[in-house]
Amino acid sequence: MNVADRDRRYDAAAFAASAVLGAGALALIVLGRAPSAGIALVFTGCFLLGFVRPQRAWAWTTTVWLLASIGGAIDVVRMGGQSGTEWCPHVGAPITPWQVAGVLLVIAAIGAVGGWLCDAILTFVIAKLEPLKIGVTRYLKIALRSLAVAVAFAGVCLVALAAIEPLQPYGPHDPYCWDEFCFEVTAVQRAPAVGTAAHRVLANGEFYVVSANLEAPWWGRFVWSDKAVFVLDRDGNEYEYSRAAQQAIGGSAQARAACHEILGAAERETIAFDLPKDVVQPRLLIRDTLGIEGIMGRLRGPLMPGPPAFNLRFDP
Repeated sequence: MNVADRDRRYDAAAFAASAVLGAGALALIVLGRAPSAGIALVFTGCFLLGFVRPQRAWAWTTTVWLLASIGGAIDVVRMGGQSGTEWCPHVGAPITPWQVAGVLLVIAAIGAVGGWLCDAILTFVIAKLEPLKIGVTRYLKIALRSLAVAVAFAGVCLVALAAIEPLQPYGPHDPYCWDEFCFEVTAVQRAPAVGTAAHRVLANGEFYVVSANLEAPWWGRFVWSDKAVFVLDRDGNEYEYSRAAQQAIGGSAQARAACHEILGAAERETIAFDLPKDVVQPRLLIRDTLGIEGIMGRLRGPLMPGPPAFNLRFDP
């Protein structure tokens, strides 16, 4: 095989790898509901391609970026102008798909340039070692590239498994903790209407008023809003919180519907959902609130459990 044929094969393999990585990032963002894991895959994949195949690294980076940007655009549209990792109400103009694409381009470029620089440094070191006639020098780049591919493949598989694990059922007073943060549904009240007098609001179906505890006893802080959770039923239908119900409930439920930081060790939240009367198996899910930290927290667990799903309906 001549050099030209070998390079064409390498380029085809790099293009295929970039397409797989981009499609994986798109799937994590859209299907796995793990935008931070998708972003991490974009960076890792572009770094790997820049290191293993630095020739025409811009082409591999562009492929990964384009596919990941499609996923980011779908996620922004689905979130109504909020990005998946910034689920608190956005101050000022809503986030656009172009902005998400721009951020992903910067992340992809940084990864590719980082990989290219590592290859350039390795090439320089090997050139300096060649006069020493060290027998293993000629295999050093092949070995390190193979190791990089193996480590990246293992990491991608672990993150993908963590993102697509089946939902794990949680009932009332079953806390779900990741790192030093905990979330717990303490009560669920169902009612045809909420509020009093002029502020009374009737449900289109039935209101599910969820009380939840958020705990952050140590140094970690995270911001919270009612956008951080949503309800998913058995058929895959999604339901956001009811703004009208939150306003009718008033008090802390209305005040804390907007983005805020949990200042103390714990906080009680009230979130109301307007669900159909015949809804089957409604479950409360937490969005990608801590981003890659949440993914890493789950990876550190002994059994790598799937995302939590808090059951909301317990009929007598």
